[in-house]
Amino acid sequence: MKKDLDSFQDYKKRLIVKLDNCMKEIKKVDEAKTDKSETYSLIKEVQKDNRSEQIKAQKTADNLLTLENYCEKYLPIATLKLLQKIMRPLYDEETLEKMKKHCNRFLIEMQQHILDDMGKGSLFDNIEKINDEMSNRLKLRMDMTKVACKFVLPLNSP
Repeated sequence: MKKDLDSFQDYKKRLIVKLDNCMKEIKKVDEAKTDKSETYSLIKEVQKDNRSEQIKAQKTADNLLTLENYCEKYLPIATLKLLQKIMRPLYDEETLEKMKKHCNRFLIEMQQHILDDMGKGSLFDNIEKINDEMSNRLKLRMDMTKVACKFVLPLNSP
């Protein structure tokens, strides 16, 4: 019976050690877990920051559109006026009159362009169109070069 009692006491001690270890683990988990309210407040804070960044991005996009619009519609007029001012002392009256007529046509065209202005530039779209057109022309030119080479090579061959 003493042996059974000792065995029971050993078993009891092992269970107490295991229970202590479990309690320590539970305490660690309790300390590590976050409260739901903390999680929700963090989510709200991230959403608020996200909205703030979206507003900043939209403002930046609007500023770029404004800059593009200015560069496309108003900068050419300012450049033309500057060129006229610089060129006046260099040319005679007859040439200046011709230049003035051409400039007036351009200014009328630009004025209509500005009156039709919706506030959005299309400069980058125009650049893309020009790049596409140049690419197509280069391809055509390369094709024409290949065709020309076919005609030229037999003449030069022995």
